Amino acid sequence: PIFKVGEVVKGKVNLEQRKHLSRHHTATHILLGAARRVLGEHVWQEGAQKEVEKARLDISHYKRLTRDEIRRIEELANRVVMSNLPVHTFFEDRNAAEQRYGFRLYQGGVVPGKLLRIVEIPGWDVEACGGIHCKTTGEVGLIKILRTERIQDGVERLEFAAGEMALRDIWRLEGMVEEVAAKLEVPVSQTPKAIERLSSELRELRRKVEKLRSQLSKAEIAKLKSLAVPAGKFSLYHDLVEGADVDDLIAIASQLAEEDPRSVVLLFTVKGEKPLFVVIAGREVLNSGIDGAKLAKVIADSLEGRGGGKRDIGQGVGKSREFIPEAVNAVKKLLESQA
Repeated sequence: PIFKVGEVVKGKVNLEQRKHLSRHHTATHILLGAARRVLGEHVWQEGAQKEVEKARLDISHYKRLTRDEIRRIEELANRVVMSNLPVHTFFEDRNAAEQRYGFRLYQGGVVPGKLLRIVEIPGWDVEACGGIHCKTTGEVGLIKILRTERIQDGVERLEFAAGEMALRDIWRLEGMVEEVAAKLEVPVSQTPKAIERLSSELRELRRKVEKLRSQLSKAEIAKLKSLAVPAGKFSLYHDLVEGADVDDLIAIASQLAEEDPRSVVLLFTVKGEKPLFVVIAGREVLNSGIDGAKLAKVIADSLEGRGGGKRDIGQGVGKSREFIPEAVNAVKKLLESQA
């Protein structure tokens, strides 16, 4: 709407939103006092932001917060909530306030003017602050630290929620735990043991997979040695290794090229319909001027795909496995040209 000068406008305060903001404002003061008592008097408020669903408090501290420190801060803050201390808000002359409370008043920054609005939780925290607040700490409700992070050197950020918003986050976490427990088909109380058992089984399966990979690599190397193709003064080893991934191909080709410095090892695997390739040249092949990048280009062109590489290794992908024989023949011709 467009208003005219002098027109009377009625505004309506969103009381529900105001309630959440008040809780987060007061919770900020409570957490700051708790952090100072847990971490030390060096703690200073470096910044803060309050929203309806959550809030954050940035504090000065020389290292990352530990899990124990976070829990102690959270526990102490909630003890203050349960103590239901009064939250006083009043105005006072700047000079008088500074003499009475010191410059800790300006935790949130220097406030302009000769008259300061003071927010005080007696015996806990005092600060010059213009925000809306609860009347007592008990009105804040549960305070839950959601996460912490190091936003810059010497500054820790605490992201938290208070009251109903904290409860909602706990419900969210409970839901996640219940979902995990359901997938593991165990009661929630047995979830940690079930996860540990699953992790142990996964480690054992990985160990077996690595053992099988090693055995397959040895078998593939033995097979390749029996399939060596003369190519001028060099040897060409090539094969299509079904079910292997690129890392497997690299491991096999590297070992064989190391054993036979006069060789080029060209291995393929297929993902979907597209062939992937790895090519590695032995030391004497490299010395002749043929390197991984040059080999990769020749192979990729034959496969109607793309590829590239460095001096000792080339990789790429082709259009169709039907072009693999052409790629092998192109590499063979390249090696024979060096004779």
